[in-house]
Amino acid sequence: MRISVITPIYHGQKYIPGLKRQLEECAGRTDAELEWILSNDDPEADIDPAEYFGDAERIRVKVLNTDANRGIQGARVRGLLACSGEYVTFLDQDDRIRPEYFSSQMKAIGDADAAVCSMTDGGKESYGVHNRPPLEVCITKEYNLGTRVGFFPGQVLIRKASIPELWTRRHLKWNSCDDYYLWLCMYAEGRRFALNPEVLYDHALTGENQSLNTYATYKAMKEMTDILVSEKVFTKEDEEVFLNGRDKAIDFYFREKDIVKAKLELYGRLLSIAERDDKDMTAPEALAGKKIAVYGAELGIHLVRIMERCGIRTQCIIDRDAASLDLPVKTVTRENIPQDTELIISTLLQDNKSVASWLEEHCLDVKVIKLRDALTLLEQ
Repeated sequence: MRISVITPIYHGQKYIPGLKRQLEECAGRTDAELEWILSNDDPEADIDPAEYFGDAERIRVKVLNTDANRGIQGARVRGLLACSGEYVTFLDQDDRIRPEYFSSQMKAIGDADAAVCSMTDGGKESYGVHNRPPLEVCITKEYNLGTRVGFFPGQVLIRKASIPELWTRRHLKWNSCDDYYLWLCMYAEGRRFALNPEVLYDHALTGENQSLNTYATYKAMKEMTDILVSEKVFTKEDEEVFLNGRDKAIDFYFREKDIVKAKLELYGRLLSIAERDDKDMTAPEALAGKKIAVYGAELGIHLVRIMERCGIRTQCIIDRDAASLDLPVKTVTRENIPQDTELIISTLLQDNKSVASWLEEHCLDVKVIKLRDALTLLEQ
């Protein structure tokens, strides 16, 4: 039995030694033979197998250099067509997997078409936290069809024969959605995804992830939608659910873009105030002497430090993750806001109305102002 690991490489030679070590460790924990296909998508920089793989002992390595840039899906499909394994994993160049990855995934797959393991995202727990459901929900057709993509390629071991022909025939020109496109094609064909609750994979947050590019994601999602609709992949009912879900997802991506822009603007203003000379910083009359709480730790901790330089004491930071934060100021959830608090500065970029409504509902007679208004006072 052979498993093919397909890795698209683009300006990613620095990742090759680490991936090789991981796969050799995996090979020592499984009875399957591992084949590693490196699909180089950079026509200007060939990968020399002798340079990287002369000492490879436990894995078979095949390098596919290229004369043209095909994009991430094109590189993955090229690797798929060149591989010889009965099972396939698409592993990105900056991903990380545990030594027991393949042995565990092979046990989990059973008679299903694919096995999806649990993961961490940048080292942090990924499922069942904040607004993301548990993994058993995220691998369902209903979640992926009507909400958003539930898992990454590196989490999945797939039977090669279960990969739909459409996905190999029609490629996305825009990067970032080809995995979602593959899962939707598989769901449309009735393919089954088995749950593997073990954490075997870490999705690296390097700043190079295509999925972090809002505009590219929007374009890729539109392109994917056009293909799926024109190819009549879904039943009429499923197509309606999918299109409604895509409308919501596109709205979400644009809101996220606006939030990032707003956050950068506020960081810039915080930095500008922080760079001022201490002797030029005095407490604005509207803030001086008040018992103040700051809502939201991410931007709030920077505001707290600036106010301290002005002689303004902060009673606490209010954050839903208060229990896990290690900050130099008292941190509480909103259920534990000190009763004598006179003013809350909200650093949230949205839902400020819900904060005010919650305080009113719980009879806390506290004035709430936005971070922008507080910064305007401090800038004067």
